[in-house]
Amino acid sequence: MIFIGVGSSIGNAEKNFKKAQECLEQSGLFVVKKSKILSNKPYGGIAQNIFSNAVWQLKSRENLTSHQLLNILKTCEVKLGRNLQAKRWSDRIIDLDILMFHDEILKSKILTIPHQEIQNRIFVLEPWQELVDKNFEIPKLGRLAKILEKLKTNSSKNLVKNMNDLNITTEDAVKVILKNIGEDPEREGLLETPKRVAKAHKEFFAGYSQDPKKVLKTFTNEGYEEMLLVKDIEYYSHCEHHMVPFFGKAHVAYIPDEKITGLSKIPRLIEIFAKRLQNQERLTAQIANTLYKELNAKGVAVYIDGKHLCMCARGVEKTNSKTITTAFLGDFKTNCALRSDFFMQINKEF
Repeated sequence: MIFIGVGSSIGNAEKNFKKAQECLEQSGLFVVKKSKILSNKPYGGIAQNIFSNAVWQLKSRENLTSHQLLNILKTCEVKLGRNLQAKRWSDRIIDLDILMFHDEILKSKILTIPHQEIQNRIFVLEPWQELVDKNFEIPKLGRLAKILEKLKTNSSKNLVKNMNDLNITTEDAVKVILKNIGEDPEREGLLETPKRVAKAHKEFFAGYSQDPKKVLKTFTNEGYEEMLLVKDIEYYSHCEHHMVPFFGKAHVAYIPDEKITGLSKIPRLIEIFAKRLQNQERLTAQIANTLYKELNAKGVAVYIDGKHLCMCARGVEKTNSKTITTAFLGDFKTNCALRSDFFMQINKEF
């Protein structure tokens, strides 16, 4: 059996892989099996783009030696635009490596089989494992599954799907997303997109860097005992399940005890909680609970309506649907007349 590693860190990986397959077929090499394409951060901490990797099993139309196969792979790399004189860790359009060539064990100046760095590369072993059974053995090295298990135990995973130890920027991540949806991050219209998305995320999720408790500056209440309502407060947030927007209006009321807060602080409080990954239920509860606790209010009422793009633009695609959530604490929870007054006030036109 012949297995090769296929990689790309420039342009659209899927398109580059397709061109590589076409080049191999023209040389009498056919892809029998393909793994999924996985993306990983640069190996060994090298300053390099995110790399997309896969493993292919090949079948040859004619009997080939391993060195003849190497020549074909290098020829295809050049045809696709790779500079073979570039530094070893430089970015490249395509990278084709022999991982295993039947049962051959070889070490020469230009070729080592099995590939000399297989035991250190989770991002090669994991896709390779997709193509073989659990007892598959690599000549000289042993069972692939055992090598992979040992490597996982002794080192952190180097795949984008395991984000715990990754240190990549938002811009890098956006490039991977663009590749995965079939786009070319190097296309003129998308060159600045990763930077724009990173900048937008700083605004969308600014709430993580702010403490909602600190925004509620308080003043002494000088005898006001009725409901205080701030309504029609527009908010914009992002659903934590799909990271798409949901938005609408919030209506917030409280009955003060000894403390009140500035009217502008209530919209500010909503904004801090909204500028995080959210679900509407939690957003409603967080606003109500924070006001109730920080103001030591006699009662708090929160009513939020929301239009969710995860329901309107995908999935069930119900474009006119709205979601309503409420939270009642203290007097608003126990006093039906007070709740009725709250609903009447939020529906009243000025």
